[in-house]
Amino acid sequence: MNSYDTHIHRILAEVGNRGLNVRKITLHVYNSVNTLFEPVEKQQVHDYVLKYLSNHVKGRMPLLLRVRHGVYSFNPKSPEARQIKMEIKNGIEQPASPIQEHHPRQLRLFDEIETL
Repeated sequence: MNSYDTHIHRILAEVGNRGLNVRKITLHVYNSVNTLFEPVEKQQVHDYVLKYLSNHVKGRMPLLLRVRHGVYSFNPKSPEARQIKMEIKNGIEQPASPIQEHHPRQLRLFDEIETL
């Protein structure tokens, strides 16, 4: 799965059944992936988002629904959509990183300051 896909899934999971328009989905994905050291062109992100959305509204039980012109949401009847939303919800509830214990061989930046 592409990182753009993950960002699209998170955005659509947050907005729920009301959906979100393509322009806003593109802006969210662009802001999530664009960095100072790895710049991405907005048009490239927009093209990918359009292609992804149009490919996933097709089929007998599509992952996404087109709510109205240019507005997309997860298909509540799709088992795959329910699974993705559940994974996102579980990922958000878990802590980002566990607290690491200090190992004697590791250097700590402020050890000297704490002992003063």
